This record gives sequence, structure tokens and C-alpha cells, in this order.
Amino acid sequence: MDEGRHGELRAMLEELLTKFRTDTRDKVRRARPQDGDRRIGATDDDPPEDLERGVILATAQVASEMASAVGQALARLEEGAYGFCCDCDDDISPARLRALPFAVRCTDCERIREQGKEWERRETPTSLFLQ
Repeated sequence: MDEGRHGELRAMLEELLTKFRTDTRDKVRRARPQDGDRRIGATDDDPPEDLERGVILATAQVASEMASAVGQALARLEEGAYGFCCDCDDDISPARLRALPFAVRCTDCERIREQGKEWERRETPTSLFLQ
């Protein structure tokens, strides 16, 4: 990969990383109880007091996971492994990387992985006894 493309990809991934980290931080702040929000005797281990707070925390978790995935993509870029499938070592298509900049598998390997997961979900304890 040439130096210009490497820098372009690094800048894009760093921008995404900053966005997801900022989203995570902002959502966590929004979900924190404000003065007067807490019930007497409530602790930090108690579930969210309302649905909205739960939704905010769930979206913060997603943003945090996305930040982690982008951080891993940045590490792969610096190692020279970005854009290559972790299963078959083929190139991940540019279209896939545009849509999912932190993709670790090519479309074919991801499809095989998902089919395997679907097969595992279909397996039930009773079906294991029928074999």
C-alpha cells in the first residue's frame, strides 16, 4: 500500500475512532442520574430507572464496541494487515471496506462464518440425542 493511501486510511479510521469514543462518552453522561434522579438507597448496581436510560446505555455499549473494532482496524493498518481477510488472506473488497471499514473477513468468509453460526443456533439439546 502506498504512503498516501495509508495516510488516507489512517485519517479515516482515526476520525471514526474519535466519533465513536465521543458518542460513547456523551451517551454515558446522558445516562447518568442527575441530582434528584436517584431513589433513596439506590446504588450504581441497580438497573436503570427508566427505559430511556436503558436505551441510552445500550447505544453507548454499541458505540464502545464500534470504537474497539475501529481501534483494532487501526492496529491492523499499522501492521500491514488491514484489508486482508483474517481467514483466507485474500483482499477484502474496497466496497466492503467502504461500507464496513473495520471488516476483518472478505464477503465469502463472512458468509461461511454466518452460516456456521446459523447451524449452531439450529442445534438443540434434543437434536444431539437423535444422531
